[in-house]
Amino acid sequence: MREYTGTTASPDVAIGPALVFTHTPAQAEERVVSHEEAAAELTLFQAALTRAEEELKAIRTDGESAGIFDTHMAILYDEEINEEIRTGIQSLHRCAGWAVQAVYREFAAELREVDDPLIRERVADMDDVCQRLLRGILNLPPSSLAHIEQPAIIVAEDLYPSDTVTMDRNKVLG
Repeated sequence: MREYTGTTASPDVAIGPALVFTHTPAQAEERVVSHEEAAAELTLFQAALTRAEEELKAIRTDGESAGIFDTHMAILYDEEINEEIRTGIQSLHRCAGWAVQAVYREFAAELREVDDPLIRERVADMDDVCQRLLRGILNLPPSSLAHIEQPAIIVAEDLYPSDTVTMDRNKVLG
């Protein structure tokens, strides 16, 4: 038998099978692209934005959790972030994945330095949106807990905001 320790989501006790959920982070390698290839990389970035928007719209719910997806949509279409990504592709001649990863890491690092804990909490949202974009660029399937097959206790190192909102609550024991 394996034993897991960690932070619980609620003070109650749950008994059931464990579903160990791990994010396999999408990672982009730094790749220099030619001026001609940069146009294709910009198109790839735009397609990833569209795919991410469609995914967010598909999983957006009403009520309290809608705010998470509104925040993600605002991050996704943040003009400053997207302009820096485009600059990374066009001026620095880097592939779309690397540009997205580099810019989001930079913005997340800045948020980690802010004194306000509410602002620092946005780092998880930034990481979530970044991963969604990277999966689109790298053509990887979405990572999700939306289709849990049987009731289980979720065990995870970390969960993105979209993970917790999209879980089938009827199948999450703890």
